[in-house]
Amino acid sequence: MHVAGTGTVRSRAYRSPIALAAFGAAIVVLLAFVPTAHGAGAAPSAPSARALNAPLHNNGVSPRPLESASGAFDALDGYVLMFGGRGVSGAMDSSTWVFLRGNWSELPVGSGVAPPARYEASMAYDSEDHEVVLFGGCADSPCDRVLNDTWSFAGDRWTNLTSLERHAPIPRARAMLVDDTGVGSLLLLGGISANTAQYLGDFWSFQGGQWTQLPSPGPSGSMPSARAGSAMVFDTAQNETVVFGGGSAAGVLGDTWTYKGGNWTDVTSRLLATPGPRWMASAAYDSEQGIPLVVNGYDHGTFISDVWAFDGTSWAQLPDGSGPDASFGGLLVDDPLDGYLVYYSGVTTGFSLLTATFLYEGGSWTLLINPPGSSAFSLFGLLFPLFLLPLLFGIMFPISNRAQRRRERLLATGVNVAPGEVVRWIETPNVRSLYGGQSYVVLIFLIFPVIFIVPLTEGGLSLIGFLVLAGLTIGLYGSIAVGLYLSIARTMTRAIAVVDGGVIVRRSRGELRVAWENLQPSMLRPRKGRYWFQFLFPGKEQGQGGFAVTAEQARAILLDPRAPPWVLPRIVAEGLNVPARATVGPTATAQVGPAASPLRSAPASSQAPAFGAATGAGVSAPQRPSASPVYPTYAPTAASAAPTPTLRPAVPPPPARPPPGMVACRNCGQLNPAGRVAFCRSCGQRLG
Repeated sequence: MHVAGTGTVRSRAYRSPIALAAFGAAIVVLLAFVPTAHGAGAAPSAPSARALNAPLHNNGVSPRPLESASGAFDALDGYVLMFGGRGVSGAMDSSTWVFLRGNWSELPVGSGVAPPARYEASMAYDSEDHEVVLFGGCADSPCDRVLNDTWSFAGDRWTNLTSLERHAPIPRARAMLVDDTGVGSLLLLGGISANTAQYLGDFWSFQGGQWTQLPSPGPSGSMPSARAGSAMVFDTAQNETVVFGGGSAAGVLGDTWTYKGGNWTDVTSRLLATPGPRWMASAAYDSEQGIPLVVNGYDHGTFISDVWAFDGTSWAQLPDGSGPDASFGGLLVDDPLDGYLVYYSGVTTGFSLLTATFLYEGGSWTLLINPPGSSAFSLFGLLFPLFLLPLLFGIMFPISNRAQRRRERLLATGVNVAPGEVVRWIETPNVRSLYGGQSYVVLIFLIFPVIFIVPLTEGGLSLIGFLVLAGLTIGLYGSIAVGLYLSIARTMTRAIAVVDGGVIVRRSRGELRVAWENLQPSMLRPRKGRYWFQFLFPGKEQGQGGFAVTAEQARAILLDPRAPPWVLPRIVAEGLNVPARATVGPTATAQVGPAASPLRSAPASSQAPAFGAATGAGVSAPQRPSASPVYPTYAPTAASAAPTPTLRPAVPPPPARPPPGMVACRNCGQLNPAGRVAFCRSCGQRLG
């Protein structure tokens, strides 16, 4: 360096405006290249304007569930950086995400380059060169191929430094990388080769864009054994690097090492407390509390859920509260700009992936968002309950209801009104009282989309997007509600008529005619004044239908003198305040229930319900029909009696066939007319 010459140039520069301008331009060009240079001459880091002006609320966007993604806090750009990871079914990821002021956003690569997809890579922020460094990782899902390329990230752009390196570590995954400001370089420890074939124990330094292998330090040459997936954090308060646990060829480790002043020290034996052995735990330095943290981990099939802090002399377990579930391979990065730690995803029990993003601040966890809304799977998870499921229900229910009404048309010939026969109508006083349950279902069905739409407004959905989604939802649900209402209204019971041949049900559209032989009371107790009758379609043993009536109408039908004997459970008889009678055989009769008289003992004039329609002048009251026929009980014939004793094994006789035109009940043996009676008149068992 020629001082005299420099002084001469300076004196001439100050005397010449052209030379002064050239000198200033040279300084500007030199400063423009300073931030991209490696070494101590780089400019100090400062958060970008994007970081300082970002909104504080969460926008509801999140990466898809990932495990073993790489992350670090980019102090130059002022946000948490995440790259890669492995998703559902082992799908590799190559996207770059940033977490800024409570919001996830994917960073577009644009015309630049980006690292290839990987997981279990090493990442740390280089405070000397003011860039994030990414190294190695698994290049495929089973980790058959591992990498040893080096990438840097600064100013929202990736740069491949692999070709500039003279000597780099061998390919590996699950290596530990940390920024040790005490020695002024990045430190890389251990890792694992492809397919866990070999655990590595070498020690490397990254400084000025170059890798340098470090010898075994310390007077005794001791250092951590070969391992991978350890928790490695630089403790700023103690000015030392802390390494805990990891996986090795001997098993899962639980020892603690510190690195300071170029020396490794095993401090496990002098610690008062220590976490249990684990590997693939999440670790970071909590800048707010000034302590390294280790969260969760995995040990021989056990998913661990706890939080430990290291104060330089011992480990202490902290309350995890409502933190992430037991998991391993999650991302944990300290954000000193906002004063919290960010935890994302990981592998949880059952080897499924977490979807939540948690914030750790002041010793407590806060669930930020769960599940993510940026992937196609999450979008389908929103649309299925919001649109597809109601749409299927709204289409299938009217179709099945229409098919039910078509089958009920077969019952139109079941009951014939004789000329001059008096039809006594039992008007339904309040249709809503019978079908209040269906009305509530429709009401809940209309409120259902609010459960999914309202959180979107709090998650950052734009006003236009919300209005479009709300319009589509209102139109869809309104159409479905109208279809459901019309479908239900056509099957509502408007009135009941009791005739000699059975029951006529008047509905909003058409009439339903059910013969006494096809009618059967429900076995369920009446609720809220509503009771159901069941019936079978002629010729269809499986096609069962029903209609609803009030308790008073049900009592009038059951006590009508033209109805056959009923068999009612005690709970139904007590709910309707009618006697229950069970008949077995031609003569045996048992009286059960609140009433003391037989079911048919009351005179016709005392049959309770007041019927709406008058009989009219000149029309005589219907004559009381004769007693219902009592069918004989089926008994085995002499041919089916027990055989005489013999030395041969007894062979059970073949079942005797009932007489022609009769069918025997499987429950009690009662004979019933075939084709005329759908339910056994003794025990109520359905025939067929």
